Formats: sequence, C-alpha cells, structure tokens
Amino acid sequence: MRETSRELEALIRELRESARSGAFRILFAYIAGANARAEKIAMTAPVATAPPAEKIPMTAPVETAPGAGGVRMRFFLPARYTAATAPRPTDARVHLIPVPEETMAVLRFSGRGAEADLARSTAALRAVLAPTPWRPVAHPVILFYDPPFALPFLRRTEAAVRVERSGEAGP
Repeated sequence: MRETSRELEALIRELRESARSGAFRILFAYIAGANARAEKIAMTAPVATAPPAEKIPMTAPVETAPGAGGVRMRFFLPARYTAATAPRPTDARVHLIPVPEETMAVLRFSGRGAEADLARSTAALRAVLAPTPWRPVAHPVILFYDPPFALPFLRRTEAAVRVERSGEAGP
C-alpha cells in the first residue's frame, strides 16, 4: 500500500510540474511577442525565469497557485504598462488583470517550490505572523525569481500570503 501511495504522490508531483511548465510556456510566449502588436516584453522578476519591436522587461515575482483544473500563473508586467496600454494577448488563455496594491508576508526558501515546500514554508510563515497584528487573508502562493534551469539549492523562491493588520496582537 505504501508503494502505491508513493507512486501516486510521484505522479501527482509530475502532473503539477507539467502543468506549471505549460502555464509558464503560455505566458512566456505572450511576452516573447505572441500578442496583438507582436511586441516583445522583457521578463521581470519574480519569475522562474528577456529589446526592434519594443521589449518589455519582465518583473518578478511570478506567482503560481492551484486553479480550476490546473495551475494559475501570473507574470507581472513592468509598471509603465496599464491594462489599457499593455499589448493584447493572442492566446485566449492569457488574461491581463490589473492587480491592486496589496501587503504580502513572504518567507524565502530555496528549491523547486513543490507542494511540500509550500506547505512547510506557509506553516513557518503563519508561525512568524501569529504573535503579530498581521493576519493572512488569502490562500498562499509561490513566487519564483529564477529560471527553471537554475540549480534548486540556488533558487530564490518565496511562500507569500496577502495580509491585513488586525489591530490586535496574536496569541
């Protein structure tokens, strides 16, 4: 039974990594010119991850979170773009969404950002927040800053959660 469970866990990890890689390729195609103006957008960080048609620098972080039927991934466009001025994607799976300013608590770790890494880092982040007036108000996400080919122990990855000040210190 244990071996079957391990095999299933390995398969789930492989499927998640494949979904994350697929999402990354879709977004990378957008910034590489798969948009209505064929405009190249330089990659920003954070992201697990580049000027002629204008290249737009990519910002970081790149965010991933479980989504309906797969993985949701966000690249953050440079601040000079607005929802009105950003090149329109040609792939219907890419959406330009304005993100309001928010306060995030983050905990940096190295590694691939696997689900176990996120769970462990999120638990540590919640423990750090507990005695403070800051309370998580959203599901945690993973922020990637390095390209996928970076060695795992050299990668900068963060567990992040949107927080709000509660006005009273925790326990």
